[in-house]
Amino acid sequence: MLEIVKCIRGEDEILGTIAANITPRENVDSILSSIAPRKQPRQLIPVVLPTVEQSEERLVVSFAGSARVKRGGGVCSVTVWKLPEWIVVATESKYVLDLTVNEWEY
Repeated sequence: MLEIVKCIRGEDEILGTIAANITPRENVDSILSSIAPRKQPRQLIPVVLPTVEQSEERLVVSFAGSARVKRGGGVCSVTVWKLPEWIVVATESKYVLDLTVNEWEY
């Protein structure tokens, strides 16, 4: 019979100790190397950096926030800049009582 138990903070260390005791010490390195991810050489990905000409006008919008997972609510803010001068066009920050992490991130 398989029993699935949700671990809480602190129990993970105990479970790790129990698991370490199951594997004989002389076999730990070979077991770990068999499950360790294989290192792959880094791949260089070419990146094209966007540029803004002096004659162009662009807007940049940034979001920031902190939402509480358990109690709900959080602070969020948004700032809009005009390029190429980086002039702040608008900014707003507020506390939202029923804000969730998913709503703010997306």
